[in-house]
Amino acid sequence: MLKSIGMTTKEFNKMIRLESFFYGMKSLLIGIPIGIVLSYLIFKALSSGSLMLKYELPIVGILISYNISIFTNILHNEVLDKQNKQTKHNRNNKKREYINDRDWKSPYLLI
Repeated sequence: MLKSIGMTTKEFNKMIRLESFFYGMKSLLIGIPIGIVLSYLIFKALSSGSLMLKYELPIVGILISYNISIFTNILHNEVLDKQNKQTKHNRNNKKREYINDRDWKSPYLLI
């Protein structure tokens, strides 16, 4: 629909990449706090016996998951960008091949 009102393919692809990046960041901002709360609840449920354990926030695990998520998001966007460039290149080559084939193998050419 956005292409029909004048959005170019490059702008459309950029919008899709930014949208996927923002979805990833939004899921991190929602998922990490929910994971912390759930891990604390599980800890409390399992340590309600005679053991006196102290809950420690897994900061290293949170930072690792955050960095991996950002890395995979950026990598995914780069792969999509490369695929779009390759598709555009292939499309242009097919047009050239079609034009060359049509020029040289015209059925209307009488020899």
